[in-house]
Amino acid sequence: MHAALHREMSRLPKDILPRLLAFSTSDHDKQVHGLGYGRENFERDETFFKAVLLEVFSYRFTITQIKQLLVALGQGPADNTSKQKQLNALVPTSRFFRLIRSMGLQDKPPQDIINTLIRLPDLPRIMEDIDDILQGRTALYSIVGPIDAPIYDVRDMLADNDHIYAAETFRDRITVMTKFGGLEHRFGGRGEGNGQFRHPSAICADNDHIFVCEQHNQRIQVFTKLRWPEVPAPDDDAATEVTGGAFVRTIGAAGGGGPTAAGSGNYQLRFPQDLCIDDQHIYVADDSNSRIQVYTKNGVFVRTIGETGIIGNDNTHFNGCVSVDVDDNNLYVVDQWNYRVQVLSKEGEYVRTIPFPARPILGRLCVDGDHLYVTVSDVRDGNDAVYVYTKNGVFVRNFGNVRGRGNAEFNMPMGLFVDPSGLLFVCDTLNNRIQVFLRPLDELRSHENEQIARRRRRAGIHGGEPRRKRLRRERLRVNRSVLTMRQ
Repeated sequence: MHAALHREMSRLPKDILPRLLAFSTSDHDKQVHGLGYGRENFERDETFFKAVLLEVFSYRFTITQIKQLLVALGQGPADNTSKQKQLNALVPTSRFFRLIRSMGLQDKPPQDIINTLIRLPDLPRIMEDIDDILQGRTALYSIVGPIDAPIYDVRDMLADNDHIYAAETFRDRITVMTKFGGLEHRFGGRGEGNGQFRHPSAICADNDHIFVCEQHNQRIQVFTKLRWPEVPAPDDDAATEVTGGAFVRTIGAAGGGGPTAAGSGNYQLRFPQDLCIDDQHIYVADDSNSRIQVYTKNGVFVRTIGETGIIGNDNTHFNGCVSVDVDDNNLYVVDQWNYRVQVLSKEGEYVRTIPFPARPILGRLCVDGDHLYVTVSDVRDGNDAVYVYTKNGVFVRNFGNVRGRGNAEFNMPMGLFVDPSGLLFVCDTLNNRIQVFLRPLDELRSHENEQIARRRRRAGIHGGEPRRKRLRRERLRVNRSVLTMRQ
């Protein structure tokens, strides 16, 4: 609905939003007809405006999730169940959500809320909030985790359709939550054994496994993917039975980690910061060795990108590798103290440089669709922000730009992640929360195109032709060539 809504907005007259903002129920005829704006046109755009409001509620959420969100915005939990208590950990960050709660509308169906808001004199202010949310300038909501044990110092996270996995670095654990912050599962604990962590700094996953990068244990641990029962337990207060999470293997400091395990060999790491995966390989940002280490998913060393332990500012060296991500063709590496992002082929060949002129402290990056997202912390002027570039290095926008605790303000933002629905999650590390953003149409469209292409590849579809049919055609062509040679 998000993309469709933006398309509808593009079709409307350019002055439609100012005219809607001028509308007030107390003086309808004067303001509408005074602008030469007929009743018929207004009724058409009133329907559109309701769609704008509905967007905030229904964007990528099921009806059940919408209800949970509205309950979470209330003053207390409903029915005193454990799940509703968890939902109250969600922090409403926009004036729009605070308005809903202050009017006691949080327990009403979304359509009833819309019908109330459409008649408010505060329409201009609401429209500003809606526009800021739709354009990704302010957060849709924030996640702080469960009330009795909120998240702390989250430096990286990932999200699937239903859950968020947050790496709480200084608590040495992985916390698994619902999309609204309700606690589902935790694992880890401080230590150097299998299944224990010392400063887990990054996390990623494929369909079968979870990969956790440990900064102070100098290793990557691999676990089986967590699984939830398809049918929830009948007792709301009963713990959700989670399967999986079993230790599989270690890459790096095998047999125990710790600072003494750091090294520069092919199977050693020195304070790794980040990792990412593609279909076959794991790429590790080995920070203090100023290199990218590439392994198979079974832990077999493949190659080193960069020169181990040697820093530099040319196209073959790094000066601190703090983040890495990958798409179908290239690697994207945050080269911290050279104040740039290096774009390389997966084999390590130089492609291009994306420079940062202000020399900030670069955090993490993620790649989605045609865009690159980089978190930035500037301790000199408090300019903590998220920067958005195209993959070709063209600056698109930034947001945040203020160190603080307000909506879309950050204090050392770190990990970013785009979930399958297109929501952007930003780890607001020192504010101990995750802020969740919608994105503008062009960014969302490129995300959706990438998701479609990925599904087509997994289904074996190439250029609109099913893989089975393409292989049959190739076999026929080869057979005809062989027959021709024999003749």
